Amino acid sequence: MATVSYHDTVNVLQAVAQEPAGPFERAEWFALLGPALVAFASEQDRRAALVLRQAGGRLEALRNWYSFTWRPLGAPDLWPVLARDLRRRAHRVTLWPLPSSSGTG
Repeated sequence: MATVSYHDTVNVLQAVAQEPAGPFERAEWFALLGPALVAFASEQDRRAALVLRQAGGRLEALRNWYSFTWRPLGAPDLWPVLARDLRRRAHRVTLWPLPSSSGTG
């Protein structure tokens, strides 16, 4: 069974075993964008994370106008686990802009 935890630092992203697809998926980039809320899921040897920011009563993707897209990190099979758990943290979650299914943006 997967466990979900929340962190106020991007250092936990080091545990997500994935080669960043670009500069906007690195922990160093997210650290520059200000306060973060990292939703982190783990199950056995798999890890996943959503890097978010709190904005009023909602959560949104931690990004700025330099970031062309934003996406969950790590094991795709754990993304639904994270999404379901976010209901405990906010009444609204905005994950935008997500890449197309082809990964082209």
